[in-house]
Amino acid sequence: MRLLDRGAPLIAPGYAPTSSAALLSLGVLLGGLVVAVALLARVRNERLTRASAWGLALASIAAMDVLAAEQPAGLRMLALCGATLYAMKGIVLTEHRLQGGRALSRSRWLGFTLLWPGMRPAEFANAENEVGERTARLARRGAHQLGLGFLFVLGARALEANVARSPFAVPLLACGLSLAVHFGLFNLAAAAWRSRGVMVGPLFRSPLAATSLGSFWSRRWNLAFSEMIQLSVARPLRQRLGARGAAAVGFLVSGVLHELAISVPVHAGYGGPMLYFALHGVLVQLEPRIARRQRWLREGTWIAHVWVIAWIALPLPILFHAPFVEGVLVPLLR
Repeated sequence: MRLLDRGAPLIAPGYAPTSSAALLSLGVLLGGLVVAVALLARVRNERLTRASAWGLALASIAAMDVLAAEQPAGLRMLALCGATLYAMKGIVLTEHRLQGGRALSRSRWLGFTLLWPGMRPAEFANAENEVGERTARLARRGAHQLGLGFLFVLGARALEANVARSPFAVPLLACGLSLAVHFGLFNLAAAAWRSRGVMVGPLFRSPLAATSLGSFWSRRWNLAFSEMIQLSVARPLRQRLGARGAAAVGFLVSGVLHELAISVPVHAGYGGPMLYFALHGVLVQLEPRIARRQRWLREGTWIAHVWVIAWIALPLPILFHAPFVEGVLVPLLR
């Protein structure tokens, strides 16, 4: 069974930079963005601070798009995701400060900004002394899921190597990457921070156990993203638009950010991610009305699990469209 060619490059073709100078320029931009995020704390005027944070986000993402324009799709995706992550860190740190949150120490600020994917600065501002057994369980779970994800990735590569264009290779690869990163590395990172007194928790919490789309998006799947949307979009807009209006805008912003991570890197498939999140924004608004009439959804029966999984999984091809699969995922199989 052939897993890897001995002469194959160490970096997948879709991820190798065109030159070391190009890679350095991407790194310099990310480093400059982190410095700019730190300088935001010096702006005291509320309106100016918020405008500066959003202006920095838009400018840095646009600059990264231009700078990475000639890079392969996989590297463009990583560069744009990095710029978006640090830019949104600046926005949530700004909102945390404007809403009266405790200031982070320098070391905690660096840890939150650079070494944790979550988006709640308050967790790093408030230290605890007790670690507890939960931290050890979280570390064990993360290690197991990292190993399982790695096996899935190896299985996908073996399948692609031995069964040309197998329809199962990409789904198996995607599941493996999600297990390894979302459930493996992130849980290990959470356990490491908990051991240092920062009471963070898993960012992905048994998503398959969700019995409503509302709970899936707000309490189970990618809490870093939902925390970011809550702090930066929904909460500031709630007074003006109400809870439902702010939530709707939050889903639209999610669509825009996923366009940046999925469609922009491959210069194709525009509109698919936005449509996916717009659809879920409507479904989350309608779900409570359906639950009032349908007992199976209100009481969280097995049909409710099917409801959630079906709406998450069936439209996935419009989220992870064919150009993204070919440009970003398939190169990892080769």
